[in-house]
Amino acid sequence: MIEDEIYIIHNCNKILGWGEDSGRMKFIEFLECVSPEDRQSLKEKVNTIIDNAQTCQFEFRVNGLNGDNRYLEVKGKVQYDSDTGEALKMVGTLSNITWEKTSGRYFAGTERKYKAFLKNTFEVVMHLDENLDFSFVSPGIERVLGYSIRDLDWGNIVSYIHLEDITLFNKKIEEVSKLPESTVNFKGRYLHKDNSWRILESIIYNCLHEPSIRGFVINSRDGT
Repeated sequence: MIEDEIYIIHNCNKILGWGEDSGRMKFIEFLECVSPEDRQSLKEKVNTIIDNAQTCQFEFRVNGLNGDNRYLEVKGKVQYDSDTGEALKMVGTLSNITWEKTSGRYFAGTERKYKAFLKNTFEVVMHLDENLDFSFVSPGIERVLGYSIRDLDWGNIVSYIHLEDITLFNKKIEEVSKLPESTVNFKGRYLHKDNSWRILESIIYNCLHEPSIRGFVINSRDGT
């Protein structure tokens, strides 16, 4: 590329988890934000695309400012100088595909494998509707919080969160609701069946735009 620069628009900053001030940066600076395991392959893919193709589609991981690891998908096209044939720039779209990579969709329709995963994992997957009421909870909740599926009152998740953590939780929901496919991290105390409090580390996914979900998916693990 002529300038070897990347210009990141406002919405992409949110998808990347970098805040709102990233703006324009050198490609080598961008690579520093990419997960170490993906840096070399990303560099090779970009060089191959520039040399041999006009359209591209590939995935890689980046580290957000809050330390979370995000899976991203790029779909783009290389634009060349009509006279010299030199690559001028690559333009395209950037999508957060973390949900697809860390949820049941990652198993691409293998229902039996997906159910076995949910049953045996030590993490909890929760589906909340737009009002934060439970629509689905994976069996892992019994390992983490002691409740069987029958024990839950299937009301609002806030009733299980410590009073001092509710404000932060609501703030995180408000934040993630601003952009489709975005994610946020939340760490808070949840009520165990034995009336003790357990700290859960969670990733909250905004799936309000998904017709089959229309809510939030929360993937949590015991961080006590």
